[in-house]
Amino acid sequence: MWMIYLRLRESMLHLSWRKSFLPTIEGKVFMTVPAWIKPGLWGAVLGAIAAMIIGFNWGGWTTGSSAEKMAVERAEAAVVVAMTPHCIAQAMSDPESAELLTELAAETSTFQRRNFVRDAGWATMPGQDEANRDLAVSCAQALEEMPPA
Repeated sequence: MWMIYLRLRESMLHLSWRKSFLPTIEGKVFMTVPAWIKPGLWGAVLGAIAAMIIGFNWGGWTTGSSAEKMAVERAEAAVVVAMTPHCIAQAMSDPESAELLTELAAETSTFQRRNFVRDAGWATMPGQDEANRDLAVSCAQALEEMPPA
């Protein structure tokens, strides 16, 4: 009995008995993989790719840089909305506002109106050296919609 135990122990330590169950090619042992693993892995990979495509295109997912870009655009739009009354106040407090507003009304294109408001200095935000283009467009639209004084 003791001898059987020693032989079993010796064979388990050397693991020589395991090699006989594994496939070999030219004496090298290769591990076998079940046949269902390959289609399963391909299904998982293709499923992940499909989930990403659907999520980013139609699911509303965004990357960090896209989210940051959208946040900056919204913040700039909010600043324009908040500063439009200041621009109108600057236009009304201008000593030459009556004649400048009639000139503004005579302008035909939005490009000319925007440049007129920028050149008048009404679209320059406090603490800035240059006029804000979007604020000039918003201010020109608001001044155009105002009733004449």
